Formats: sequence, C-alpha cells, structure tokens
Amino acid sequence: AAPQRLDCFLMLSVVSSRCIERSCFTPPSSRCSLRRFHSVPIHRSQLELEIRFKSDPKVAEKIKSLPNLTPLSITELNDCYYDTPTYALTRNDIWLRKRNTRWEGKFPVHQDRDRKRSVEEYKEISREADLINALLPLLEETLTYGKVIWKMDDFVIDGAIEEFASISSRREKYDWNGITIDMDTSNFGYDVTELELAVD
Repeated sequence: AAPQRLDCFLMLSVVSSRCIERSCFTPPSSRCSLRRFHSVPIHRSQLELEIRFKSDPKVAEKIKSLPNLTPLSITELNDCYYDTPTYALTRNDIWLRKRNTRWEGKFPVHQDRDRKRSVEEYKEISREADLINALLPLLEETLTYGKVIWKMDDFVIDGAIEEFASISSRREKYDWNGITIDMDTSNFGYDVTELELAVD
C-alpha cells in the first residue's frame, strides 16, 4: 500500500507547474520540495513528504475533481510568527509560530546551511515544555537576566521575542488515498496547496 500511495503522491506533484521549491526526488518539471519532519518526542522514525504549490482556481478545480476525494474539515487559522529583534532564529532557519493558541517550532537537523540538499530535514516541536527547553539556550542573550520562563508567552512578555508576521487563512483539508491535502486561502492573496504523506 505504501508504494501505491507514494506513486499517487508523486503524480499529484505535477498537478501544478508553479511549485514553490525544488527537490531532485520528484520529477524535475514539478519543482517541488521534499521535507523530512520528526516530532518530539520521537517514538519511531517517520518520513513526512511535503509538497507545496502556489494555488489558483485551476489547480483547486483539478484537485477537487479527484475520484475518492474525502473532505475532512474547514478551519480558520491565525499564524503569528516570532523572532528576536535581530532575527536570530530565522537567520538560522528556525521557525517559531503561534497557530491560534498553540506554539510550534521547526529546527533544522543540519546546521550547515551553505550546503545544498535535496531533502530539508527539520525537528518539529509542539509540546510547550520541550519548545521552551529548545529555545532557552538560543535566547539567553535577549532574556532579562534571571528571568524564569514557565510558559512560551513569558518569552513575549519579557521582550526576548516579538511578532514579525501575522497570516490569517482558511484551510480546507481533504484525504485522497492516504494523502492529506491542505488548501489554504490567505488574507493577502497568496493561496497555497500542500500535500502530505507520512511513510514509516
């Protein structure tokens, strides 16, 4: 079943010719990204393939016409992205956001950013206590001396991090043969479709 789902995933990767990023894993014409995410704590290794398209009505129409497409949910999302005043996190490919009320962080597994990779590998942290522990060594210089951090919002209250971008979007989620399809319509006219496939 897994190879069949992977074939379906790669077929979807060529639905649009305007994928945002490139990966040598997918067909060259698709210009898509292959990303590996680990959740923390890790109970077993799992590869998550992700492809993102800049969407438009034609792409949305093609996807919604797929046979056996199952609607899952419609969600309103408010993503606020945070960094230090000097952008110490994003300059090191670390992405910290608060989605609605939930904090999430993505940290690069490989620190050598100058090396070109066909696979971008990140450690994804959503448990608040783990996220605080991961950020404390990175934010020592911007934290008030002796400041005790009990929750993520304490970083904001202290001024160690501040919001630098806010994006509101409407997400339509679908399932197609085990592939999760997220179609996001944003508040600034940049619509994105994301395909996700988890492979053990």
